[in-house]
Amino acid sequence: MPTFSSQDIPDLHDQVIIVTGGNAGLGYKTVCQLSLHNPARVYLAARLKDKATMTIKDLQETNLGVADVQFLYLDLALFKSVKAAAAEFLSKESYLDILVNNTGIMMTPEGLTEEGFEIQFGTNVMGPALFRR
Repeated sequence: MPTFSSQDIPDLHDQVIIVTGGNAGLGYKTVCQLSLHNPARVYLAARLKDKATMTIKDLQETNLGVADVQFLYLDLALFKSVKAAAAEFLSKESYLDILVNNTGIMMTPEGLTEEGFEIQFGTNVMGPALFRR
């Protein structure tokens, strides 16, 4: 069975990256590893600014040589947030090399997004599709 490790990540020189849900779990580990391979910038996209800011600070303190990691507010359940995050990103960058759609929810109470989609479908499918456009 093939294996993959952080040593398999190539040099990401001058690449711009967005990782959604990068403040915890697999998203955090993804930000950690990608930021150590020389990208221009990594945007940690998340709903909770305080938690994301603490994550970025923690990352900078524990990983010497880490790339420029910036917070990007993004709530995939809110289309107005998705559009605002895309606009904010485009106001700072002219291109995007890597998008890691890590954010997702499951086993949540029944509910709808503001646009009327079932909450899991809206967050896990519609939000990322809109953000990617």
